[in-house]
Amino acid sequence: MLTNKIIISAKPKSKPYRLNDQKGLFIRVMPNGSKYWRFRFRWNNKDQQVSLGLYPNISINKARRLAVDARFKLFQKIYPNPKKNNYDLTFINIAYKWLETQDYCREHYEIVNRRMEKFIFPRIGNHRLEQIDSSLIFNLLHSIEILGKIETAHRIKYIIGQVFRYSIARGWTKYDPTFSLKDALKPRKVKHMAAITDPIKLKKLLLSIDGYDGHISVQYALKLAPYLFVRPGNLRQMEWDELYFDEALWRIPANKMKGKQNYKKMHIVPLSHKVLKELMFLKNYTGYSNYCFPSIKHSTRPISDNALLSALRVLGWTKEEVVTHGFRTTASTLLNEQGWSPDIIEKQLAHVDNNSVRSIYNRAEYLDKRRSMMQFWSDYLDSLKNSIPNLF
Repeated sequence: MLTNKIIISAKPKSKPYRLNDQKGLFIRVMPNGSKYWRFRFRWNNKDQQVSLGLYPNISINKARRLAVDARFKLFQKIYPNPKKNNYDLTFINIAYKWLETQDYCREHYEIVNRRMEKFIFPRIGNHRLEQIDSSLIFNLLHSIEILGKIETAHRIKYIIGQVFRYSIARGWTKYDPTFSLKDALKPRKVKHMAAITDPIKLKKLLLSIDGYDGHISVQYALKLAPYLFVRPGNLRQMEWDELYFDEALWRIPANKMKGKQNYKKMHIVPLSHKVLKELMFLKNYTGYSNYCFPSIKHSTRPISDNALLSALRVLGWTKEEVVTHGFRTTASTLLNEQGWSPDIIEKQLAHVDNNSVRSIYNRAEYLDKRRSMMQFWSDYLDSLKNSIPNLF
């Protein structure tokens, strides 16, 4: 039988796995760390399962009571479908069921979960789906808007809409009340990531980064960021087993990539001679961790979101001048000006191409060209530190 200690200590793995309790009750541990109660049974000579909710929202004792209720229904020849219970059709329960189906990385899962717990559940969590209409949601969103959180209001509206569309597909409700709120919110403010595209100023930035003397994880992540120009989240979560030194490649798993679930694919980053040399040196210092850039305090975690931004601020660079995401704009702008194919640049930036035929062509033809481009870019950045080439 399960105990809280056993459940809490269960660590996520690359695939979902089961912790059995008793008489068909078990917990399913997801790769993102979430833990869901399920009840397993036979119906019409077929194995069936129903979800009983998220742990710890549903305690061990409560899950066992729900399992007892389900077994009693089976005895009465009634299918134990908790989806038909009034309690189960409250927004909070359906939202957790929806979240269970999403192939989010642990970090994004926690962000979405926090948004629901902070903004949504206190207002409509205990409402049944049919009790929630457009005006109720508008009032919720407007209360966020008046705090000046325009972007957050849009994200909350999207989450609520996703939960309702998930419910419609399963026959639990008939309409999405966010649909009529399409133009009800203030428009998002377009954010342009601060980036340096002037070679002289870029030289100054690169030299200042080389002079950074903070923790070695932050040192090397910041040093490699301009050369790799991947998304900051991918960079800080780089793992040693994703690096193929003999092939000079970094293979980022699909579940770490940004985008819709159906379009997520493994992303390949060719590694220049300089990047390979830096990583081999770094491994002597951080090879004890799974992560190339482990946290200062916790070797089982990567450095934080703000580590690189904080380092840039320590070096005297303001948020109006540069952010870590801006290295992508820097590379894209200057490589385009150097005459590299936009298709190759976009592929290296991991921007999703929804054209399946073109996508196949990209995978088949672009790797060698991207190798050449990444080596060129690495050599170009190194040359900037010594002189400004007459290329612009």
